[in-house]
Amino acid sequence: MEPKEDALEYDRISSKKQDDGFSLDAQGRLGQEYADRRNLRIVKTWRVVESAWNRKKTVWHLIS
Repeated sequence: MEPKEDALEYDRISSKKQDDGFSLDAQGRLGQEYADRRNLRIVKTWRVVESAWNRKKTVWHLIS
């Protein structure tokens, strides 16, 4: 088997209300399933609750 390539995961919901439907946990599971199917290793995950309208993004400065 080929060595796994490194990947980053960014999970985001826009409100606590949304956490009931498509939660950060569900996104994490789907992200891991995707990575497994494509032979990727998730080396860093960001999990964020913020509005898309929020001008002050909380994680973008951490990615660079």
